[in-house]
Amino acid sequence: AAPLTDHRLTSRQRAMVLLLVVGLGANLSPHLFCAKVLTPQVYTRGSGGRVLFVISHPDDESMFFVPTIRTCQRNNVELHLLCLSTGDAAGLGEIRARELLSAGTLLGFKSEHVHVLRHPSLQDGMNVTWAPALVSSVIRTHISDYNITTIVSFDANGVSGHLNHRGVHQGLRHAHQQTALASAGGDPPRFYELQTVNLIRKYSGLADILLSALSLRTELFVQVTPFVNWHAMGLHSSQFVWFRQLFVLFSRYTYINTLSPVETRDQAGSCLR
Repeated sequence: AAPLTDHRLTSRQRAMVLLLVVGLGANLSPHLFCAKVLTPQVYTRGSGGRVLFVISHPDDESMFFVPTIRTCQRNNVELHLLCLSTGDAAGLGEIRARELLSAGTLLGFKSEHVHVLRHPSLQDGMNVTWAPALVSSVIRTHISDYNITTIVSFDANGVSGHLNHRGVHQGLRHAHQQTALASAGGDPPRFYELQTVNLIRKYSGLADILLSALSLRTELFVQVTPFVNWHAMGLHSSQFVWFRQLFVLFSRYTYINTLSPVETRDQAGSCLR
């Protein structure tokens, strides 16, 4: 599969990003800012991309991945969403599953491409560990069933450090290794992980673009307003309490996603290839 982006931003392009952000500060557009210099063009093999977002709980997609999801949607990429639990820690699993379908539809996922697992070994919980081999098996089955070309999920720290988020990442890496072995000499799907940042950057909102644009080892996706996230999270009404409302307003993940390619050991250090 081709990379998630056709061109990594050059130093000159990233400098242009900083100038654009300064200009936007005076007059923010109410629409998603999707200039190619800022958000990479998504493409994959064949007639079009099929991008799978793998999350732990209903609402993860709306809290963390909207800039990437919206960019994929604008590039006419087929969107798929795989949620590995119903988020039933508080006994609201079925309510949350229905909320996810509504939010997913708002964000551009077809209802038949939104899947919520109800697996006894993949339960929501701050102290619940998920087996990487099981998560990997679920992901690889989904890749095969829907001919997925790109997979996006959490990195090793899972943005918030939630054990389930980190469990998804471990399963993602296992799936990456297995698909790489199975596709030796072929054209395997590409795997990307959402970068976790420190606490100050996490709550710096759009201002984090100043640092994110300087990273040459990540792919950058940006939107300049929180309206889409707010509406999507509003559909997760059982979860949209005051502290998550503040998160949507002030978190950099509302405005910015930086993705890194998942690499095998022999690829490490070759992110700019």
